[in-house]
Amino acid sequence: DFNAPSLHWGYHFEKARGRKLAELISTLRLTLLTDPACPTRMGNSVTRDTCPDLSLVKNAKDATWENLGDSLGSDHCLLRITLLAKTARKKWGQAKLTNWPKFRTQEIPPVLFSGGYAEWAKQLDTIQQQLVTTLQTTEAIPAVDNHLLHLWEARRSLTKRWKKQKLNRKLKARINELTEQAAAYAAQLTDSNWIEKCNSAARQMSSRETWRLFRSLIDPTQTRGETQRQLRRALHGYQDTTAQLADTLCDRYLCRIEDPIGPEYEYAGRPNPDIDAPFTLHDLRAALAQMRRGTAPGRDRVTVTLLTNLPDSAYLHLLEYINQIWDGRPLPPDWKTSLVTFIPKPGKKVNTDNLRPISLTSCTGKLMETMVRDRLSPYMEAKGLFADSMFGFRPHMSAQDVLL
Repeated sequence: DFNAPSLHWGYHFEKARGRKLAELISTLRLTLLTDPACPTRMGNSVTRDTCPDLSLVKNAKDATWENLGDSLGSDHCLLRITLLAKTARKKWGQAKLTNWPKFRTQEIPPVLFSGGYAEWAKQLDTIQQQLVTTLQTTEAIPAVDNHLLHLWEARRSLTKRWKKQKLNRKLKARINELTEQAAAYAAQLTDSNWIEKCNSAARQMSSRETWRLFRSLIDPTQTRGETQRQLRRALHGYQDTTAQLADTLCDRYLCRIEDPIGPEYEYAGRPNPDIDAPFTLHDLRAALAQMRRGTAPGRDRVTVTLLTNLPDSAYLHLLEYINQIWDGRPLPPDWKTSLVTFIPKPGKKVNTDNLRPISLTSCTGKLMETMVRDRLSPYMEAKGLFADSMFGFRPHMSAQDVLL
C-alpha cells in the first residue's frame, strides 16, 4: 500500500508523492503488474475504488497479476501474483509398504539349515524386499469445512452486488454480519479441531505420533527432524576427512581395547529342571508381544515387525535354534555385534564433543533376552535372591519405592 495517487495506476488526480514514485519506477526499470481496471481497495458510498496497492517486478518473465475480488473483511482485496520461475522443489520422501499377509505365506528356510543365522536373516530381508511396494509421497491436501466455505461464498456474492449498489445500507450491514459470523465460526472451528487432536492423542498416549506432538510443543528445536538436521550440519562442518571423523568419534566414545578371552565358566550347582527346560512356542510369542514395534534393527536388519509376521513354521525353526543356544550352542556374531549411532545431547551445542552413542543390537537377540528374563525374574523373586535395597529393573517397583 504505497498510498501515492498517480494517473499511471488509475487515480483521477496526481500528487507529488505519486509522481516521484512513477519516476523512480521508471529509473529502476521495474514493471508494474497492477491493472488499474481492477481496483485493489474498495471505496464506499462517497469514495471511489482505487489502486494504492502496487505490485512491482524486475526481470521476471511471464509474471501474472490477478485481483481475486475478495477482501475477507478488509477494505483491500486479495491479490494473486504468479511467477513462472525454476525454484527448488521440496523433496518428498517415499513410503514403503510391505505385503505382510503374503509374507506370512512364504516358505522360510530353517535357521539350522540356512548356513547360519546371518544367512537366515539375509534371506528374510530378501523375501521382505521382494514384497515391498514403494509409494511417492506428496503434499497433503488440507481439509475444507463446508459451512465456513458457504459463509465466504455468500459474502463474496453479496460483495459483488454491493459494488453495484453502494448506497444500499442493508446490503452493507449483511456483509458485515457474514464477516463476523465467518470469523467467529473460524475461531470455533480452530478450537474444535485442537480439542479433537488432543482427544486423539489422549486415546493413543503410547503412539509415536503423540509423543512427537508433545516434543514439538515443548521445544520445536528439539524435534527428531530438527535434531537430525543439526547433527548433519555439525558433521558437515567437521574440518578433517570422513575417516578422521570416524577415528575421532571412536576414540572419544568407544573402547577399542578388547578384554582377553578367559576360560568359559561351567555351572557347578545342582540341576534345575525348571530353569533348564527348553522354551516353548508360548514363551516365544509372549516375549514377542512385549517388544516394541518401532525398535530399530541391528546389523542383521531383522525388525520386530518382521518377526511378528513370520509364518508358524518359521516360529518353530527359530524356537529350535534358540533352544540349541540355551543348551550351549555359541551365540551368532550378529547378536554380539551392535551398530553404533549418535544423537546430540539435549540442551547443549551440537558438535562432535556433545554426542551420545546408541548401540543398535539384533532384535532376534533381544527376543531371546526377553524369553530368558521372563523365566529367571519370577524364579529369583520367588526365591528371594534379590537384595531388599535393589529396586531397579524389577517388576512392580520403581524409584519411588526408594523414597518410601
